[in-house]
Amino acid sequence: MALNQKMVWVAGEALIDLVPLNGEVKAIVGGGPANTAKALAKLGVEVSFIGGISSDSYGAAIREELDLVDLSLAVECELPTALAEVSLDSSGSASYKFTLEGTATFDFHTSWLPKGSPDVLHIGTLATLVEPGASELYSWAKGLNSVIVFDPNVRSSVLSDAGKYREIFESWALISKIVKMSEEDLHFLGYSGGEEVLELGPELVVVTRGADGMDGITSEGLVSVTLDLVGAYHDVRIHWGDGEISMLSGRGETGGGRLNHTYFVSQRKNFTVKLVNKQKESASGLLCADSQRLNISVTPANEVTEVFVPDVFTPNGDGANDFFFVEMPKPLQFDITILDAKQRTVFRSNDYLSKWSGMCSENECKEDTYRVILAYKYSGDVEWKYIRKQIKLIR
Repeated sequence: MALNQKMVWVAGEALIDLVPLNGEVKAIVGGGPANTAKALAKLGVEVSFIGGISSDSYGAAIREELDLVDLSLAVECELPTALAEVSLDSSGSASYKFTLEGTATFDFHTSWLPKGSPDVLHIGTLATLVEPGASELYSWAKGLNSVIVFDPNVRSSVLSDAGKYREIFESWALISKIVKMSEEDLHFLGYSGGEEVLELGPELVVVTRGADGMDGITSEGLVSVTLDLVGAYHDVRIHWGDGEISMLSGRGETGGGRLNHTYFVSQRKNFTVKLVNKQKESASGLLCADSQRLNISVTPANEVTEVFVPDVFTPNGDGANDFFFVEMPKPLQFDITILDAKQRTVFRSNDYLSKWSGMCSENECKEDTYRVILAYKYSGDVEWKYIRKQIKLIR
């Protein structure tokens, strides 16, 4: 099932940023979850926003801004909209002063939060922090049968106590399958790396590093990357940085496209993804090429320096060491062949999780020394890697 056919809910805040622009203060719809819902809708994902929206004029602006988002699961009330007064320093970096308490924005309560479970719930930023709504939201979310994507989007101006912030963060990370956070979030919360966050239980931790790209960290050393292309393009060629290339034809039309790619690594590896877009100029009719690069670092939680191949196994039915198998993170390609003393193949498989029971066809193989030939490749490997080893079968 494609992503845009799945049920996606985004829960959190839609508030108003009061931003100084050209000597005036401009009201702009903001809030991490609201921006996430808006972006997903623009990508063609059917997404519902779950949050409080005031009946005041700011609430009307929020509804207008989220015109592509399903708001049937949001609640409207007469409480005011939460505000964030934005100050910009000389470098353009923003700081915030929030008005949050007693607002419609954070009026979460299990009495109105929707029943059922979406395929994906995206949640985060201030809604997981501001009480009493945050506790109501947590009680509701942990009861869902959904993939929870959590983005803390740390706001230290709201809670400056890093220890307390970390305690709240970890409670959400424990019920989430995916955690996305910035390098700044990591440092404020006191983590040395995303590997520490992975130990809390998520299957994937994504750490964004600004212009330096992002890290994808999993226990399997496997990360799938999805690129969504929005706007007019003619032909796009994506060089994934591991030798693989994908093509997407847009025929010059304005619209969206999606490409997926999976990296398999046993140790930390960096990949530079290059996108080359050919677009036809309306005036001349000529095709012009433009390119962009994205740096991706894929890090398994448990890096391996070598693949473990046992020296001996004892298939005698006692429940201990009855099977021969290789221990390694999931590779991109895999092949294992086991030969007897006469160089006859007694076992072969392309599945890295396969196990040899010590059988030769329908009969038990005799006690002897056997030869293992193991070949494998990870993303970015140009050549196959080989391990050749003698193993003993003892009954």
